Amino acid sequence: MGIKRQRGRSEAVFESPTNGESASGELAPSAWVEYARRRCTLDEDAAGETTDGSTIRRAASATISVRYVAGLTSVMRAVIDGRTWQIESVIDVDNMGREQIVELRELV
Repeated sequence: MGIKRQRGRSEAVFESPTNGESASGELAPSAWVEYARRRCTLDEDAAGETTDGSTIRRAASATISVRYVAGLTSVMRAVIDGRTWQIESVIDVDNMGREQIVELRELV
């Protein structure tokens, strides 16, 4: 677990992929549409670096706590303060549909 940096309240825009048809006729993600909006507090881990062959990439991860969003899954993404995050997991805090913890990985 790295160093955490907590930011002020932000708005998370959750987006879901829509499927279109690729050039070969197969279904493929073609666009992202807004699924839900929630206020959140972004708790960001210190960013590290990963190497992919000869490319060095910045890798940031974070968690947010939000009011429950029905149907939220790891297929979706979140846009927070102009940064795009892939949803890694969604945890229902009390199993009563009130609050969720969402683990994120930044898309860079």
